[in-house]
Amino acid sequence: MGRFGANVIVFVLNNGGYLIERALEENPDWTYNDVAPWNYAELPKALGCADWYTARVTTLGELDDAMKAARASKTGAYIEIIGGKMDMPPILAFAHNRLKEMYGGTP
Repeated sequence: MGRFGANVIVFVLNNGGYLIERALEENPDWTYNDVAPWNYAELPKALGCADWYTARVTTLGELDDAMKAARASKTGAYIEIIGGKMDMPPILAFAHNRLKEMYGGTP
């Protein structure tokens, strides 16, 4: 994308780990499910897209500001969105809350 000057907006959802694994096991805090705390918002620069707009956001207000800046950018944009470790869609929460039933009493 950078080589060809694509004017795209890339969103990276970062919850610090593997949510599906956390949701479907008894102990969601096992460090096995954590990913390295890299500075993902700087990844485009490492890949040769130094002129891209990048942001790391933790609130809806910051996301609104970042999206405005990304739309105004003449180059690509990369926005890292920090979410909660256990933020999940309702159907996954449904499964997470019924682990014992799913696994026959002992997950």
